[in-house]
Amino acid sequence: MVLGAASVAFLMAALAFADLSLLSLGNWWTVADSARYSTVSGFLWFPVVVIVAARCWERRRTIRWMGAAAVLLAGSVFLGVVADFRGDTWNTEGPSWPATVSDARAMCSATGQDPTVRVTPVGVAQPWSAHLTCRWLSK
Repeated sequence: MVLGAASVAFLMAALAFADLSLLSLGNWWTVADSARYSTVSGFLWFPVVVIVAARCWERRRTIRWMGAAAVLLAGSVFLGVVADFRGDTWNTEGPSWPATVSDARAMCSATGQDPTVRVTPVGVAQPWSAHLTCRWLSK
């Protein structure tokens, strides 16, 4: 109960202080579409589901529907784990790191100046970039 309350409280606090323009609710229905604001809440909520499922399984002999509830909760955990294997789409939208390093090395060769390169993800409100030195790139 305490873990469940802590997970909900953490999620509400994180959402209250988040920049609302950065929150994307377009895929709210997907199981594994967690954002940085819900990750800790998910870690806290997972043991709650496991504990409730275990208690339901223990009481399945005295209350008929508790066994079905335990199986349903275990299935939801399994579904969440399988769905999470999709990975984070932000890590795949943009150039790969080897391609970025290769392009930066070409810029060093052409200009002799330390390049600033775009890194994934692309298409976000504030572009992400990294300043690389030609000395590091030539190693």
